[in-house]
Amino acid sequence: SKRNFERNRKIAADRCSNNLALWPLPRYLETTPSIEQRSVVPNREDFGLNMVSPTGVLTSVRTTQANLPVVPCQNTIEQSFHRFIDRVYTSGPGDPPTYNRFLGGNEGLFGYFLDNPISSVRVTLGGLNPEAAAGGRECDDAGDILYAANHGSVDESYTIVVLEVSSEIQISAPSIVGVIRAFSRLSQLISWDGSHYGIHCGPLTIHDGPAFPWRGLAIDTSINYLPSSSIERVVRGMEILQLNILHWRIVGNDSFAFQSHSRKRLSERGAFHPQVAVYTHDDIKGLIRYAADRGVRIIPEFGLGLNTVSSWGLGYLDIMIDLTDVAGGATTLAVQEATMESSLLNPLRNSTLELITDLFNEVFELFPDKYVHIGSVGRMANRDNKIHSLLTIDPLIDKFAVEHASNDNTAFNGDNWKRDLLQHFMESFISPLFQNSHHGTKNPIVGNEV
Repeated sequence: SKRNFERNRKIAADRCSNNLALWPLPRYLETTPSIEQRSVVPNREDFGLNMVSPTGVLTSVRTTQANLPVVPCQNTIEQSFHRFIDRVYTSGPGDPPTYNRFLGGNEGLFGYFLDNPISSVRVTLGGLNPEAAAGGRECDDAGDILYAANHGSVDESYTIVVLEVSSEIQISAPSIVGVIRAFSRLSQLISWDGSHYGIHCGPLTIHDGPAFPWRGLAIDTSINYLPSSSIERVVRGMEILQLNILHWRIVGNDSFAFQSHSRKRLSERGAFHPQVAVYTHDDIKGLIRYAADRGVRIIPEFGLGLNTVSSWGLGYLDIMIDLTDVAGGATTLAVQEATMESSLLNPLRNSTLELITDLFNEVFELFPDKYVHIGSVGRMANRDNKIHSLLTIDPLIDKFAVEHASNDNTAFNGDNWKRDLLQHFMESFISPLFQNSHHGTKNPIVGNEV
């Protein structure tokens, strides 16, 4: 009966999902009760790629062909396909395992291998991200994905269909990012049992898409420097797990690892090592391209120093509030109790604002994302009166505190002036700097203390 068929299909889908190492779990997986294990061609050279353009033109390409006909986003599709092939048929040193292992030989867990092995995948790309750059295009003329294609309301959904008798797997997606996600999923479906490649839950259909538009992972290379190759490995893992935001804290209290062209002493004196433990412009451009090809955005963090960022002051002492003079050149117990370092960025000095302007104009040009994290800038507004006596060592800070004393019940015991100082810095300087960027409006992200 129809009811029994639907019940058996649900049981089959549950069994299939439980026996496939799928992560994250797809939103919808459908399979038939008569599950048969589909075999896959044993050699990577025999697995082909077919692409269907939005106009319905079918283009066939084998993995051995070097030149592809021009179809929308063809380079990105081809690169995603080859990464899928590499994950299925090889496992590079240090790469996370992306294929499944299952028991059985010619007899699989749920059936047998069919004589007609799967030997190709067909990709149908349709629809465009309305917020993509270049007039709605997702890829440039060379077929490479544009960074803006992974912004805004991009539709990352996709469908994978494995038919009962066809030798071709079908992938369809409304955006190029959806195609990238589909290949990540497909590499989890194909397994190796020691003698055969196969999909042990076919035929099946997967309809999938992310539950959240922001799926992030954070790394902090200001504390522990990572070479670019290690960051690339992180991005490869993010692609497999369908994560799309890499929050990269590149500058913090411990080191200034960004090699600035406009303010060279920042990394020359603030990095762990001025040549080895830094990221050049070329390093960053390469990582941004590497991540964009895998559907990952990079959002940098440059801790501004209203919290504790002594790495800035190693190269430019005139931008800092020096707290070491409180007790004859030594950091006092009050400083330690306030969990502050021996210097803080001074938001009222012209030299500070000029340096921040030069640096962030450089950052805005280098990082295409519309978001830039500026760290936890709220320490200055902390409800801790110990901080007041420390900050007012600086005459500019002291003058500001006196002028804003009317907001407090007692001039030197309240904390409203500190919030006023933070608000003044954010509204009078940071917001205009981000909004009036020559590289489009940028949006600052700050810590929750603000």
